[in-house]
Amino acid sequence: MLVIISDLHLTDGTSGSTISPGAFQLLGERLTDLAIGASQRRDGTYRPIERVDLLLLGDVFDVIRSGRWLQNRVRPWDDPTSPALFEVVSQITTDMLRHNDQALGEFRGLVKNGVLVPPATRDGRCVEGETTPVPVHIHYMVGNHDWFYHLPGENYSRLRRQIAQHMGLATNPDVPFPH
Repeated sequence: MLVIISDLHLTDGTSGSTISPGAFQLLGERLTDLAIGASQRRDGTYRPIERVDLLLLGDVFDVIRSGRWLQNRVRPWDDPTSPALFEVVSQITTDMLRHNDQALGEFRGLVKNGVLVPPATRDGRCVEGETTPVPVHIHYMVGNHDWFYHLPGENYSRLRRQIAQHMGLATNPDVPFPH
């Protein structure tokens, strides 16, 4: 099952509000409901899906909207190879991960525990009262507010590794995230 979510715009807390952790808990519940529904087949049988692929499609983090850009002379449109630009992006990333840790913990929990769906009998019926985990794989693609994670280089790979760890990503952090 493929689920696509975009434009979460998680911030570092310096500007605007961010999505509450409770919304991510609801997402987990909704993914379970969707997985159970997707396990119901057209022919009327029940066969649990094999996995859930959750694609975070751009602007998951809102690096651009951070108030940190106003605290120095570096701007998001400066030279992408500039060490000063990397330093600001690194600070913003650290702050975003910290500010949204509880919400991102819901993603980590989905990856660790999967979504729980009932198993099937041999004749294709749902077994009531029992559950079995279906693995969840989370993938990240960048948009125009988090494009920095598409930049090459070891420094940016280090940031991507931090993000991947905090979110439980399946996306390879050692290469630029897809754009």
